[in-house]
Amino acid sequence: MSQNFKLKFSDAPSNNASTTTPHGDNVQNSDTLTSIRNLCFEWPNGNMKFLNYAYLVTCEFYPDQSQILIVFTSDTISIVGSGLATLFEELLNHIPKRIICINPRYAQTDDSEVVITSIEILKNVSQ
Repeated sequence: MSQNFKLKFSDAPSNNASTTTPHGDNVQNSDTLTSIRNLCFEWPNGNMKFLNYAYLVTCEFYPDQSQILIVFTSDTISIVGSGLATLFEELLNHIPKRIICINPRYAQTDDSEVVITSIEILKNVSQ
């Protein structure tokens, strides 16, 4: 190896995944240059859980049920709400870093904003 070899982390490709899509306060997107991506889920009672995007297996969107199923290696996450088409597209690109569930009584009926009214976590069964 050459003695002049230098690591140029500053030249690494940027993973800046910020977006201008309106979300209100229910989804926060990644805006850092780190290559580590986690997705944090937050409930109205303050409980939180994060999972790493590296373990994301698949994601399914059911517009008729206003539901997104996110399958990680350890857990399956069910998200219910409105305006979920935008969130699904952003999950495809690993953009969201925090998904915040609100109490359904505070939910707006406007589909231009992502509103999450339920987040359920199901443990995947190992075979």
